[in-house]
Amino acid sequence: MSIPPTQSTWLQVAKGKPEEVLKFSTDAPVPKAGKGEVLVKISHAALNPVGSKMMPMLPSFMRKLPAVPESDLSGTVVDASDSTRFKNGDLVFGIIPAELGFKTGRGTICQYAVLKDEHLVLKPSVLSFEQAAGISLAGATAHQALTQKGELKAGERVFINGGGSSVGRFAIQIAKALGAYVVVSCSSSSRQACLALGADETVDYTTSPLESQLSNSYSLASSLGFNLIFDTIGSQPLYLSSANYLLPNRKYVVIGVESPKGLVSTGKLLSDFGMNLLRPTWLNGTPREWVFFLTDVKTSYLEDLARWAAEGKFTCSVDSVHEWDQEGVFAAYARLATNKAQGKVVIRIGA
Repeated sequence: MSIPPTQSTWLQVAKGKPEEVLKFSTDAPVPKAGKGEVLVKISHAALNPVGSKMMPMLPSFMRKLPAVPESDLSGTVVDASDSTRFKNGDLVFGIIPAELGFKTGRGTICQYAVLKDEHLVLKPSVLSFEQAAGISLAGATAHQALTQKGELKAGERVFINGGGSSVGRFAIQIAKALGAYVVVSCSSSSRQACLALGADETVDYTTSPLESQLSNSYSLASSLGFNLIFDTIGSQPLYLSSANYLLPNRKYVVIGVESPKGLVSTGKLLSDFGMNLLRPTWLNGTPREWVFFLTDVKTSYLEDLARWAAEGKFTCSVDSVHEWDQEGVFAAYARLATNKAQGKVVIRIGA
């Protein structure tokens, strides 16, 4: 396959909202793959909330600008060196991790991208390019939360707060693949989707405070308490009450934080974060371990996700697919910002 010297790409050129700081370039150089890397012709890229949230927040000195936005992709290997597991023509999905993207300016809303061998896996034939593009970051996050952080085992009970979110949808499927009993929070509009993905029970968080519902229906006294709580939202009241429904010596794993508004709320958020991590039980700290983490995308996580997909145990719900012209890209970010997407928001880049 002939590789052109230049490509079209979207670039973040400053700090700000996507519609303010994303510019389209038609003459960016096609990067060269080094040792242990491959060049991928991108078919589709998926948006993640963290990407758009970082655009107006992250200081320029903390990332290389201009930078190609986003991190998830699917596509075809077009230049694989002898030092990788791949060959030209392989259909793949994978990720450019955030720390690497911040340092190098690499991203995935472009025609060609260089990825490290360890951040790619072969795409199962049962997954479309649209589906495969949305898996890596959210799927690896759910995997790490349930297995490495939460140590979830077959036969155990897990509560997932935010079952309708991208990470939550993947977590449902992974927990079921591990053999767990799964209860999730979701709205009535997401209930059927969560059940279809394998959730055993749902709790409607819109009807009354979630912590009250769990205390009443899943208390430790009822023998229906959980071995793990995985909170994709970051609910402080849910954690503070968790001793009512989370078994002793088990973990409350969290990846999200409820968005603060204003300096007072921001200060409270930081205070809550510190108390959750450091406040001991004898000073009225919650007697359950609070575990916050940043995703470490391991090859084994991606391989498990691909294997489960091939076995029919795992898939990716796609909310919408957008073209990568200006109208399409900005519409994709606008859809993501509504927080109403029923699955991944994806951008179509190539065939």
